Amino acid sequence: MNLNNKGTRLLKNISMSLWLSLQKPRWEEYENIVKHAVKNGYTVTSLFDWYMNYRSVPDQKVLIMRHDIDYSISGASKMFKIERKIGVNSTFYFRWLTVNKKLIEEISKYGSEVGLHYETLATYAIKKGIKKKNDFTECDYLSCVEELKKEIINFNILFGKTYTAASHGEPINRKLGLPNNILVKDSEIQEFGLLAEAYSKDILNSVDIYISDASAKNGLWRYGVSPIEAVDKQMQVILLLTHPIHWEYNIFEQIRIWVKEYIGRQF
Repeated sequence: MNLNNKGTRLLKNISMSLWLSLQKPRWEEYENIVKHAVKNGYTVTSLFDWYMNYRSVPDQKVLIMRHDIDYSISGASKMFKIERKIGVNSTFYFRWLTVNKKLIEEISKYGSEVGLHYETLATYAIKKGIKKKNDFTECDYLSCVEELKKEIINFNILFGKTYTAASHGEPINRKLGLPNNILVKDSEIQEFGLLAEAYSKDILNSVDIYISDASAKNGLWRYGVSPIEAVDKQMQVILLLTHPIHWEYNIFEQIRIWVKEYIGRQF
């Protein structure tokens, strides 16, 4: 991506941020969701904890909480504080652009899970100037696989062992039609030193419903069901993905991340 395209994208994102910054914080709603699940007999926990301890337990109601920290570190901190107050666990996936050593240490010490929100293929495509799917070769694929393995090793060294990871989606991924998680196949998961990838068929086929949040502009919830409705329907295993930025939009924090992206990805 050249500087002109980067600059255009940055200005467009800032304009959207100004609109989104008008939405009200949703922390009370988030706390009520977690409390509602606990009140209705759900174990609210991380993807790793569910995978290791509840996956094969009959009739165990579980709300798997997963947070993708795309931009909002302050929002991730607020989610963590709410969960700690209630006494539940979850998974926090950090991009390299949003890693925060102090927060990660607090989350890990408490007993929740921290993992890498990787964007290896997207980063590679941008650096190499790949703009079409057909230009992404088998050699490129293998280079990305090896790079991701290195990233996971580095993440482990810096922040402690990570057992699961989650793909991040960038505009270049959508343009190419190539998500980052094509690098991690279920049959080869152990080669990355992982137990699971959050978007793998192995995970998604093992839950009763997958729910993702959205911004106020996009109706708050995707896929037609809110977590409150899923709990009220007594769905046994609920996988809930949230993005802290959808719960309180911090325009200044997001602009700082976009500026980092504009200058260059920091690994």
